[in-house]
Amino acid sequence: MEELKGKKVLFIGTTFFNYHVAIKKELENRGSIVDFYNEIEDCFERKFYRAINKKLLSKFDEHYHQKLLRDIQAKSYDYLFVLHGEGLTESLLSKIKSLNKNIIFIMYQWDSIIHFDYTHLIPCFDKVFTFDDIDANKYGINFLPLFYIHEYKTNSDNKISDIIYDVAFIGSLHSDRYQIIKRIIDYSSLNELNFFHHLYISKLSYLKQKYLHRKRYSDKYLKFHTLNKDKIFEVIEKSNCILDINEKGQNGLTIRTFEMMVQNKKIITTNQNIKNYEFYDENSILVIDRESGIFNTDFIKNKISVKYKNLDKYSLSNWISTLFRND
Repeated sequence: MEELKGKKVLFIGTTFFNYHVAIKKELENRGSIVDFYNEIEDCFERKFYRAINKKLLSKFDEHYHQKLLRDIQAKSYDYLFVLHGEGLTESLLSKIKSLNKNIIFIMYQWDSIIHFDYTHLIPCFDKVFTFDDIDANKYGINFLPLFYIHEYKTNSDNKISDIIYDVAFIGSLHSDRYQIIKRIIDYSSLNELNFFHHLYISKLSYLKQKYLHRKRYSDKYLKFHTLNKDKIFEVIEKSNCILDINEKGQNGLTIRTFEMMVQNKKIITTNQNIKNYEFYDENSILVIDRESGIFNTDFIKNKISVKYKNLDKYSLSNWISTLFRND
């Protein structure tokens, strides 16, 4: 992509599961020079302010923005790329633009507006993209699904003989995931299914939920440690179906969806919107109602090799090309 060769990119984004590392590397592979900054100063102090006082949170973020501006004031950039953008303000964006007269502002959102309202930032950007097709239509912004990174792609078929788990879930606790996982554990026990589940929450968040929000979570359904990448790949390889639980009210497909398709895995998902995508096939993708707890045991137990087609359009490489394309 010649448009990025030699270009300087100021990348402000989230460090969620280190996807920013893969994005930065892809940009650099295209010949661009990238400076990455976390969208927030991720520390206990900020989490404390966020929980108790919005004014103190704003002051804390403003102090962080001043440090960022001092870092970049002697540099010049061709692009500002924002991934998510928690804590960003119109004032910060205006100051970045004043330091870089011909800069192009691009923003991508992998949260639905119902969960993260970024509408005040939209007018600041030259191009805005979202993974949520309903938000795209409602607010007149560009729809662009998420991606898979290269290391997830496999050219081999699944070996049925390697399957140990009927269903596997690996993810963090949010919204109603706890209730859904608990329901599937009970269902699996009744139907003799081997269900690998790793529902992660930090110890601090667990204590906050328990004592501040009075949530009654049983420890036996939760994990207080994350899994390393090797273990995740091992579980995926040994699983017949991968469970994806989208955040309630979220329409866009998760990264996990695309990662599992390039692994040629059967998918069970709570996201009804997946039926609107061209790759949807009821033989390889099972959509479940998050409220009813009714599943399809035959789908889960049936060990078949699946092969999704035409997934190159959902690669990280194609995602970057779409974002930075000169229209």
